[in-house]
Amino acid sequence: MTSSIDPTQPTSTHPRLSHVRANFAAAKAEIEALGAMILELSTANKRISKYNIIGLLAINTGTMRWYPEADITITAVYFSLGTAGTSLVEIDVKINGASIFATTKPAASSGLYKSSIQTVSIAVTPSDYLTVDVTHAGAAKDAVICIIYH
Repeated sequence: MTSSIDPTQPTSTHPRLSHVRANFAAAKAEIEALGAMILELSTANKRISKYNIIGLLAINTGTMRWYPEADITITAVYFSLGTAGTSLVEIDVKINGASIFATTKPAASSGLYKSSIQTVSIAVTPSDYLTVDVTHAGAAKDAVICIIYH
């Protein structure tokens, strides 16, 4: 959001009441817009499930299953690293053994501590299970995979 507040007004040599009022009006509108965004985010009912991999990452097929307690919709997936990789780090999230990503998976290039955020809209039922595969390890350490859902 770009601010409409003019930091050059009022001038110190010729302050005008109209400039002060215009800046107060812009500040009021921006504060109200931010308040509305905070309210929307706090009531969006989004949840995060975290999957931790401690130590040096290795390419593997995930075996630890996570079952949701109710019907959910996965909306995004990303990960962060305790130690950045020296080459590409990439993960895949699967439902019942099939990838939830049509093409691009969450990945972090060499030297980055956080992956790209991949948005999806995937329905999951309590009888479905999720697993996480490491498809490129990049010599990274200590990953936290975040699955965002509602």
